[in-house]
Amino acid sequence: MSQQADASTLSQTLQALIDQMLSSPPSSSSNATTLQDAGSFLNNIANTVSNFQNSNFEVGDPSQQQQQCLASCNDNGICQYQEEYLQYQCQCSSGWTGPSCATSTSDQSAIEAISLKIINTMSSVPLSLTMGSTWSQSYLESLLVLSNSSFSTISVTKQALSIIKNVVDSDFTSKTSSDVFDPVKMTIAAQVLDNCLQYVFKTDCYIQTQDSQAIFNDVLQILEKLGVLNLWQKPADSGNYSLHTTDFELYSERVSPQKLSSHTIAQPNQARIVLQSGSSTSTSSTTPVDIQILFWKNNLMACPLTQKENNQPPLVSMAINEKDTTTQSAYSSAVSAQIAYPAQPNQKYTNCSSSSCTMSAIIDSSGATFYQCNCPNLNSMSATAQKQQQLFSNFAKLANAAALLSFDFLSSWVFWIIWAQVVWFFLTAFAIRARIIRPFTFSTRRKTTKGSFKEENQHTLPTNLRNFKLNMGICKSLFYGLKVN
Repeated sequence: MSQQADASTLSQTLQALIDQMLSSPPSSSSNATTLQDAGSFLNNIANTVSNFQNSNFEVGDPSQQQQQCLASCNDNGICQYQEEYLQYQCQCSSGWTGPSCATSTSDQSAIEAISLKIINTMSSVPLSLTMGSTWSQSYLESLLVLSNSSFSTISVTKQALSIIKNVVDSDFTSKTSSDVFDPVKMTIAAQVLDNCLQYVFKTDCYIQTQDSQAIFNDVLQILEKLGVLNLWQKPADSGNYSLHTTDFELYSERVSPQKLSSHTIAQPNQARIVLQSGSSTSTSSTTPVDIQILFWKNNLMACPLTQKENNQPPLVSMAINEKDTTTQSAYSSAVSAQIAYPAQPNQKYTNCSSSSCTMSAIIDSSGATFYQCNCPNLNSMSATAQKQQQLFSNFAKLANAAALLSFDFLSSWVFWIIWAQVVWFFLTAFAIRARIIRPFTFSTRRKTTKGSFKEENQHTLPTNLRNFKLNMGICKSLFYGLKVN
């Protein structure tokens, strides 16, 4: 049996099993459909799909992908150097997909179908990140498996993100004083979000398409709310709490305003941050504030080419928010930050990741060299603000022909405005040439042989413009102006 048949048969078989599970009455003792049992069942289905992909499809090993690309792309595509990624990548022929073009699109469609079936089945389940919702973990683990960026598609990515967004939004808006949020479930949710960002980074690192932009916007907003849930019911100055993924660490800490001056954040294997409040900052308030930081282990906001050109240290996104909210506190504009990065061999940073910060090299008391970003405030250092800065900087990609070839023009409103203006220009030119638009009539004064002046109407604008008037009222002239424009 061919791989295609195997993928199709697997998808059909598993979908039939899910339909059977959904059709079983809740009271059935042989086919229990409790939330816990259904979650475990779907988790087993998801792992079956994952095992099939790992056995038959390509794994996401970058070094192996480079070798396969340079070899032949499995004779299903051509190997081309992608400047934005600083590496060779396979451009697959029609009917093939995957990093080295070893997966048929029919296989991918079959696996996508069963993946979407599993995810859509979850959409009606009341999931939560609280400690009490023990059944939720198996569903979240299924999402984590299915959203693996090595095999995922845009449809699976969007649906998985939608589930996480609904769960976090629901917990964020309906949380009560008795709720305790489970760091394990929150970590799984953060890992699913990381998978979604990985998919965008691998397929559209310039974040050009509407789908990519929507995914990024949603992920950053969800992470902000996850940070709030991470500190829910935590007393001030009780320590920090982190959620770890492959590409980032979500750091949360609740502190008293008085502690913002000379407050140090030193996470293992991350940049060292020292906060300093200004002398004019009021510390009379006793309401604690929430420090939210994204330590990016791998910068998924910028293409490798952009990262190389900018020569920046690992990205750090940071904000000081009002307690239990995603609203920036007034302290964000009054607190400065010094972000120190240990000097790496053969690495000399020249720019900070935020445009408001300045770079300097320092040597500590032990003689170790650090690159330090001095940031006067935190207003522009949130993940959302940094993403906007990155999108604006992406205008430079217009000089990149490869980027233009992959740009989604049809999804850009700017493209349609420019196109409409070009079309209108040619239509106007044609209308004037074909005299569809009635020419303007001008009144001019001509001196006769007898020395008197005579007014004449003509369509040609006179060379001497001192003595002429337009035979048209103000409203009509505005109308014609709009027509020509």
